Amino acid sequence: MKRRTFTLAAATSAALIGARDARAQAPTPASIRLNWYLGGSHGAFVLGKERGFYKDEGIDLTINEGRGSVRSVQLIDSREDVFAMADAGSLMLGAARGAKAKAVMTVVGVSSFCVVARKDSGITSIKDLQGKRLAVTAGDALTALWPAVVAANKLDGNSIRLVMMDAAAKVPAVLEKQVDALLGGISDQPNLMRQRNVDPVVIPFYDVGVNTIGMAIVTHPETIEKQPELVRRFVRATTRSYEATLAEPAAAAAAVKRLKADLVETTLLAEVNDSNASTRQGLTPGKRLGWNDPASWQQTFELMRDYRELKTDMPPTAFYTNDFAAT
Repeated sequence: MKRRTFTLAAATSAALIGARDARAQAPTPASIRLNWYLGGSHGAFVLGKERGFYKDEGIDLTINEGRGSVRSVQLIDSREDVFAMADAGSLMLGAARGAKAKAVMTVVGVSSFCVVARKDSGITSIKDLQGKRLAVTAGDALTALWPAVVAANKLDGNSIRLVMMDAAAKVPAVLEKQVDALLGGISDQPNLMRQRNVDPVVIPFYDVGVNTIGMAIVTHPETIEKQPELVRRFVRATTRSYEATLAEPAAAAAAVKRLKADLVETTLLAEVNDSNASTRQGLTPGKRLGWNDPASWQQTFELMRDYRELKTDMPPTAFYTNDFAAT
């Protein structure tokens, strides 16, 4: 599918500390590469642009669709985008292999990975998967981390039959009861099941002892070094955009619908609500949205090292900075 580039007209303005100086200058062009095709989980950027939050900070924002976190990190390394969304695990793997990218804020501090089953399956806890069939996809991040879930919960892994299949086949397989559950994303497969009038049971990885940072905003180290005020203004606008989306999920869903008319607004709202729940779950007590929690980055690093073949001499702190965290 051809990547789309979106540009919206910012319609509203609001007072923000430091914004007056930014508005007095010519807007600075900056792009954000999403982690996937535009959907409800990206509503904050669309709402923030539509309401003028980025314009208030002197930023002319372009929103580019993505094709996965790995690709987003690569595009930051090649300087094709100024900012990008990427999960911390993909950032670490990319940076360990030489990609120039670093996180400047965390927007979803918990993993989006989960186990999904039909409500009528009898599965209500991670222990209930023993003796069941679990749909997985070879080579993906969820399957790579599944042994960590087994270890953290002292499951009998041999009793759980892993059924390999293409990612797109997982939901139909659960719906048709060819398997009992699947490994998926909190904002994805559960909503696909709801669209087919089947209630899902969702067991997040972060509830069963295996948490990785779900989504960070990354940029090139040279951008941090040479354009620190741009980074600071972008983080402020993004923090404000996410907080507005937490307060007004329907507004965020409607904004995405206005930008991409072929999407279904009820589905978008469900995606926004799921994304908001993960954002809230990942907030660090006493810190504003955007803070990179050192303990969470440490745990992500250890899981990537132990289960995703992360090989690096860099410490966890090398992959992020809190120099721009909103306060």
